[in-house]
Amino acid sequence: MELEIHLQPEWRDCLLSHLSEPAIHTALERAVELLGGIEAPAEFVVTCDEAEVPVLRQAATRHCPRAVEFIDFAVQRSRLYRSTRA
Repeated sequence: MELEIHLQPEWRDCLLSHLSEPAIHTALERAVELLGGIEAPAEFVVTCDEAEVPVLRQAATRHCPRAVEFIDFAVQRSRLYRSTRA
């Protein structure tokens, strides 16, 4: 199942510079930028397969710890959605 992970631009850039896994690197490159406003900063929406999340999370834990919370939230949101659809 695909997940949508919301990342701040600096987190995405950090993960791009530290990940060489082709599928995840491509997902980070293809992320859609959502422009923020006065109260909300810009962010990127990264779409990746749930099977790729452990590699992404491990890289975030090492290089971008603030992104881990957002990765975990995306996983929880996906699981909740699946449980309500079953």
